[in-house]
Parts: sequence; C-alpha cells; structure tokens
Amino acid sequence: MEYQRLSPEQAAAQFWDGMRCVANVATTTGNKNLFQAIQVVGQAAMAVGIPIPDTGEFVRCPTCDAMPGQRCINVPGQPLPDHLHPERTERARRLREEIGKP
Repeated sequence: MEYQRLSPEQAAAQFWDGMRCVANVATTTGNKNLFQAIQVVGQAAMAVGIPIPDTGEFVRCPTCDAMPGQRCINVPGQPLPDHLHPERTERARRLREEIGKP
C-alpha cells in the first residue's frame, strides 16, 4: 500500500471505515475481544481528536448495552430502526458536542 496524503476528514473517514471492517469480523466470528478492542481503539482515537461518527455505532448502547461496533439487540418496547436504538445515536451526538467536534 502506498502512502497518500489525506485531509483530517478523509483520515477520520478511513479510520472509522477500518473500524467497521473490524466490527464486521467481530460479528461474523462472535469474537467479543474484538468488540473490546474497538472500544479501546475508538476511545484513544477520540482522545486525539478524531471525531466519532454521529451514527452511534461506536458508542455503547444505553438501551441494550451493545458494545461499540456491535449491532443493537431487540428489547421489548424499544424501537430499533436501522439496527441501532435512537438513544445510542443521541449518546453519540452528545459525545461529539462534548469533545467539541462538528
């Protein structure tokens, strides 16, 4: 792979795309250690200023306790649009605001 210059936005997008690939492998294999690694690496990325996606997929779900990178789990009485609980998406939005990223 050849090195290429990326804007901060492009680098962040590539980083989270890579994290999605790891999440897909974790889901396919059922490897909980990979989900834990996603959480650790994601927290480190945010600490150095890489903004978290506002979709909510890389924060723990407050409704079903799904780990970062893991799809939400059906919970009776809780809507589950697009494989994520709305509370999870809201948590990601608030986190982005807290760390000062658009």
